[in-house]
Amino acid sequence: MPEQVIASHARSMLTTRLADVSTSDEHTVKPWLSSKLDFSPPVTDLTRAGFPLVGGRLDYLDNRPVAALVYGHSSM
Repeated sequence: MPEQVIASHARSMLTTRLADVSTSDEHTVKPWLSSKLDFSPPVTDLTRAGFPLVGGRLDYLDNRPVAALVYGHSSM
């Protein structure tokens, strides 16, 4: 499965749209992902650590949908 994660990340970098829902609000990202998945993924605020939330998207691992959280870096 690590190969799938790396391939998925590489595919995401080939596009200009990193997130299906673009927002820094974790209270927007979490319900959006929950409406698309059969679970509610935790969305952690990492802004103070220098990684602000950019949004989230759906991805696929082992032929099932999963949540992908997109964080930026404070130097961006």
